[in-house]
Amino acid sequence: MARGQEIPITGSVLQWALDRRGETPESLAAELDLPEQVIQDWLGEAVRPNKTQLAKLSGHFCRPSTFFLLPRPPNDDPLALELRRPPGSHRTAMNRHEDKFLRQARRFQRIASWLAEQNESIVSLPHFDARSSPEEAGEQFRAQLGISMGDQMSWAPGRALANWRERLEQLGLLVFEFSLGKESCRGFSLADRYAPLVALNTHYNQSARVYTLFHECGHLLTSTESLCVGLSLRYDDAVEQWCEEFASAVLLPGQEVARDYAQLPKDPLGAVKILASRYHVSLRAMAVRLIRLDLVPHSIYGQIDRMAVVGDAKEPSGGGKGLSRAERRQKDLGNGFVRLLLDGLDADHLDYHEALDFLGIGGDDLEALRSLTELPTAES
Repeated sequence: MARGQEIPITGSVLQWALDRRGETPESLAAELDLPEQVIQDWLGEAVRPNKTQLAKLSGHFCRPSTFFLLPRPPNDDPLALELRRPPGSHRTAMNRHEDKFLRQARRFQRIASWLAEQNESIVSLPHFDARSSPEEAGEQFRAQLGISMGDQMSWAPGRALANWRERLEQLGLLVFEFSLGKESCRGFSLADRYAPLVALNTHYNQSARVYTLFHECGHLLTSTESLCVGLSLRYDDAVEQWCEEFASAVLLPGQEVARDYAQLPKDPLGAVKILASRYHVSLRAMAVRLIRLDLVPHSIYGQIDRMAVVGDAKEPSGGGKGLSRAERRQKDLGNGFVRLLLDGLDADHLDYHEALDFLGIGGDDLEALRSLTELPTAES
């Protein structure tokens, strides 16, 4: 049987892609359902992949097929992010899902930044040094958000993430939600003068994502854009520790939490559950806050951590009709990004087909998406 057309890929480029992912020829062979020797032969350029194999290779690494035809590996990687992880984690590189969605986020950020620049809409955010007080930084940023404790505790169950997200989008941040999966990061952050960006992993429930949202905001405000894996009570990484404490300070102001805790029965585990529900945060977030305020013993974190393995996982969706395409894109991309693109379309900065491409919708969905993201009009 004749072999398919062979494609002359560059072995060193394939090796670069493997190294960047922390993969081995053996793991790649397993993913592509090929003998390991075939991968070794590609690396040594003794054998070339056919079109079908190259397509699989391209899909695995989320790169165009032409990338593997480059004469040499890239000199630098514009996608590089600091991978931050808790003690005990052995992660050293992004996985394929993180790589895929990071590329998508960068693409969205580039067009959003360009559109915002046309309007001269620079995002005004405070800047903090990661050696400064995270408590003071959190208080300052919460004041800028303008959300009172009464507002926060009055929200209906399940509305906290949407409300915090909307407020951040009003400041000019992009907030995306991606289905990165359980083996991937909780979130990542990408700095930009016109379109700073936070991405959240939808594997985790809404309360967990709220905490991640402000953890990643901490990275933006300290100019330490990162991809963050896992949670811990303490971090060896000083920047990661600062962002954890910053998120706590924004969501759970110390004086209010201490006052509410004092009014509860002296049951640390019960208090964590009650206050987490009251403030619309995850069990872990509340446990960490109470520990740092010296209100509960450190041992409570272990109890909560075992419970939150299930508690932080995204609740399985029930039956029913499900979301329309327009509703799904609104949820994934956020009102801020969608409005920016629709305004760009209306101002002729984008053409019709470009807008549909970035939004990931068909023409029939455009007006539905527009109506979903319209700002409420003020009553006269």
